[in-house]
Amino acid sequence: VAAMTQEQRIRGADRGVDTAVVITGYDSDMVAAYAKELCTAGGLRDRGQGEPTRAIYRWSYSVASSEFEGP
Repeated sequence: VAAMTQEQRIRGADRGVDTAVVITGYDSDMVAAYAKELCTAGGLRDRGQGEPTRAIYRWSYSVASSEFEGP
């Protein structure tokens, strides 16, 4: 068992993750709609999974080193 941080001692230990589904795409509305569909009736729960939760993370900007001119 890993040592808990001071924050975890105050609020309690984090829950473990049994399964994770990662959905990616270019259309954020479509990705969000599909994630919501998986977490509602007929989705993962009806396929034997426990109570799902979801979170959406957006990467709003990235730059590759090749996009900069060197000195």
